[in-house]
Amino acid sequence: MARKNDLAFTARQKVLIIGEHQSTLNLNMPLRSAIYYGRTIERMIPPRDIYRINKIPLPTPEFYVFYNGIRPQPAERILKLSDSYLEKPLVPMLELQVKMININPSANHPILSKCRPLYEYSAFIQQIHNYILLGNTRDESISMAMEYCIKQGIMVDFIQLYGTEVRNMIFTEFNLEDALEVRGEEKFEEGI
Repeated sequence: MARKNDLAFTARQKVLIIGEHQSTLNLNMPLRSAIYYGRTIERMIPPRDIYRINKIPLPTPEFYVFYNGIRPQPAERILKLSDSYLEKPLVPMLELQVKMININPSANHPILSKCRPLYEYSAFIQQIHNYILLGNTRDESISMAMEYCIKQGIMVDFIQLYGTEVRNMIFTEFNLEDALEVRGEEKFEEGI
């Protein structure tokens, strides 16, 4: 909500990775990533350096979104800033592409087999969704998913160490989804 990206780091000082996690589909991620990129570069470069004649070497940026919402999405999708442009030039002067990776277990993205923590997080969130579908409340579903994951050896250390924070974070995330959905329903009713 504060318009901060979830993750920004450099790899070998050559690549700047800007990443975000989304539990709701957001086609504005290229725009948000452009904003995050500008803010990140501003912090990386001394303000006076932009007036230099010689080029400032920049780490090559890469933009990712990890999606685990309930709306079906392909395992991987490219979102482009130019898709939002009112005019559609053949070659836009400014383009930014974000790779959206669906980390739901059902998407079967190869990253889940390569990154155990991401796989475990994905399994945990899926378990919450499963319990909700069975008719449990969100609070019950989060607690039940935490217990299930501990029994299955999923995120055990993390849940045991940060259990309360995990519960609060997930509950807040799910409440934000509800708030956005209710807001949309209210606006629709106002329109009628």
